[in-house]
Amino acid sequence: MHLSKPTKIQMKVAKKLGISLRGASQSIAAARIYDAVEAAISPASSPRAPTEKQVKFALDLGVYRSGDTFKVCSARIGEELFRKNRAALRKLRLKPGDSVTKTYRVQLGDRTKEVITRHVVSSIGADLRVYFKNPGDSGGWPSQLAKVEM
Repeated sequence: MHLSKPTKIQMKVAKKLGISLRGASQSIAAARIYDAVEAAISPASSPRAPTEKQVKFALDLGVYRSGDTFKVCSARIGEELFRKNRAALRKLRLKPGDSVTKTYRVQLGDRTKEVITRHVVSSIGADLRVYFKNPGDSGGWPSQLAKVEM
């Protein structure tokens, strides 16, 4: 996830296309540029509006902006999830060998069930995903995890 400012090439391309990147990160700049050139690349395409589900999720995260396209909204959601996971990872201070619980929800028809599983940390990816030693479960996001103190 690129939370830093737009790159020099993004700024140059945006200027030529007449796109404002004011306040944008690299991810949002990429989405705005892609939206601007999409019709030129694929004439049958055009930037689409975010889905209702996407708008609700962005609103829940506090990152929704009216007028955002599907791609820009996706970038905002991705950045906010990255921020939340980075903060959770800092707080957890995980290292390989640590025991954690993972909490997630499963939809069963019209009911939602909370599931809690226990794991041992194997490694932490550059994308902040925490990988487990346990077979059958590839890992979890720091915001889903709680450290089990021994």
